Order: sequence, then C-alpha cells, then structure tokens
Amino acid sequence: MPQTLNVDGVPGLPSVFSHGLKLPATAQLVYCSGQIHSENGPGGMVVIQGPTADKTGMIICNLEKVLKAGGSSLNQVSLDARFGLPHNPTSVLTPAPNFLALRLVKVNIYITSFDFFGEMNERYNELIPSPKPPRTCVCVKDLPFGAQIEIECIGWTED
Repeated sequence: MPQTLNVDGVPGLPSVFSHGLKLPATAQLVYCSGQIHSENGPGGMVVIQGPTADKTGMIICNLEKVLKAGGSSLNQVSLDARFGLPHNPTSVLTPAPNFLALRLVKVNIYITSFDFFGEMNERYNELIPSPKPPRTCVCVKDLPFGAQIEIECIGWTED
C-alpha cells in the first residue's frame, strides 16, 4: 500500500496535494502523456470548449482510460466513462469492482490563465479523493491546439 507523505514544517495544502508518496517495492509505474480537453471526431481530434469544470472532467476521464489500459486507475473509485463531458456534466463517480487503493503517484497541471484555476481545482478535488497525490500546477503561455488546460500524471499498479 502506498504511503502519503505530509511533512511537519513543510508548507502545503494536504486537502489539495500531498508532499510526497512512497510506493511499495512491487509497484510498477504507468506514465500518461498530457491530455487536453478533446475527444475523437469524424476528422480526428476535436478540442472541446465549454465550462472549465467540464474540460477538467473530460481530461481526468481520458487519463483514467489510459491508466486502466496500463493496469492502474485514478484511485479507489472508477469514473463513469461519460463524466465531465459537456453533454453530460452531472454524471457521478461509480465504485470500481475491486476498490483499488490509491493509484496516482504524481499529477502535473498546465493552464493558460490562473482565471481557470478555481473552477479547475474544484472539479479536480471532486474527482480525486483524499489523500491527494503530489501535484504541481503552472500557468503557461500556450497549449497545443488552443487548449486551456492540460493534465499529465503517473499512476502505479502491482502485478
């Protein structure tokens, strides 16, 4: 079982992120490329516009699909495949069959304006229960395809 690290004397917000995470020796890592708020369309990838919360939900849903393909998941719950999509923003979290232990090791978030931070952070906190994995969020000038948010993560699994 992983051990979250929240160290006395080190500033932080444990409700938003952990200082660190120690994995069991048998852990195998699953690296996910950054995902933006996009879906497959008839001509290829389509960047979806709409509320920041919906964009964040879509990105996290796509990341979970990648993690599952590698034998991992986001955490103790599995996202409904439709969660966060603009046409169904009220979907809810559904339990995973085996109630997997915490599976996120590290999350990096890139946003093009801190105007998006509050709404993005609120949806992130809804979808990623505590204890939160270590996380970094930075504001960048531009993202590919005119996206406003990109999230990448590292997950883990045990075989």
